[in-house]
Amino acid sequence: GTSLVLEGSGFLVGYGVTSIPFSLGGGCTVNLVQSNNTYLVCTTLASIPAVVGVSQEVLVDMGGALVSAGNFTYVDISAEHLEPATGPALGGTLVTIWGSGFTDGTGTSRIVVAGIDVPCTLLPDYTNTRLEC
Repeated sequence: GTSLVLEGSGFLVGYGVTSIPFSLGGGCTVNLVQSNNTYLVCTTLASIPAVVGVSQEVLVDMGGALVSAGNFTYVDISAEHLEPATGPALGGTLVTIWGSGFTDGTGTSRIVVAGIDVPCTLLPDYTNTRLEC
């Protein structure tokens, strides 16, 4: 899932706030260790197909009243091609991945190869369609 950070005040962390619903479906699970009364960190749940591409409100429970914290949109992500397809076992090969939806709002995406996180950067010359790892 995608990590969301919500800043504000009066969050009821530790008083039963463990998830945040989205207005049309989906939501996120609150990380209670990283959150406090002014800062919520949560990880999005899987979306339902009907809400992909639709902006929806993030609703925070503020003592029984749901308050909008902004909007979130699930996007389709696909990888169609990578180059090169092979490299030495020692690693170090620069790989380019073509696809769509490669963004988390910061210009970077997470890629895992053989169980290992590989740092990647969204290349600015292609709009959300090319990663370099």
